[in-house]
Amino acid sequence: MPTTLEWADTVLKENDSQIEIRYIENMAHGGFTKPLNVSTRDFGRGTIGVSSVLSAV
Repeated sequence: MPTTLEWADTVLKENDSQIEIRYIENMAHGGFTKPLNVSTRDFGRGTIGVSSVLSAV
């Protein structure tokens, strides 16, 4: 079974971009370098909560 970092290297997102993960010493639970967008979305099986880091593009 791959580690989280190994798995992330295999995942391609929209426009063939990869998930970017940075290790920051003493960062608890994760940090974001861009604003975090929290909303809901329906993927065809009902509404669920989703979050994404907004691109600066």
